[in-house]
Amino acid sequence: MYLCTHKAFQNACFQEFDLLLEQTNMALAIKAIPTLYGEDAVRFREEIEKVDKKNDSRPERNLSEDPRYATMKKILSKAKLF
Repeated sequence: MYLCTHKAFQNACFQEFDLLLEQTNMALAIKAIPTLYGEDAVRFREEIEKVDKKNDSRPERNLSEDPRYATMKKILSKAKLF
């Protein structure tokens, strides 16, 4: 997903994409790439940074102490995959 917050940058993105299409013999994309502009892009970016900061502050867990990890390891070792 592209986050274009300035009109000049948005125009540059479109011009670059048009130039790429002219230079290649590729088929056109079936789906458009979702792009956020202006305030929506800024708000989305702020939410991403808030969630990243929240996740960085979580304490790390030791997965080898998890009983589900031990079960998974036992199953995979019987299948000779681990």
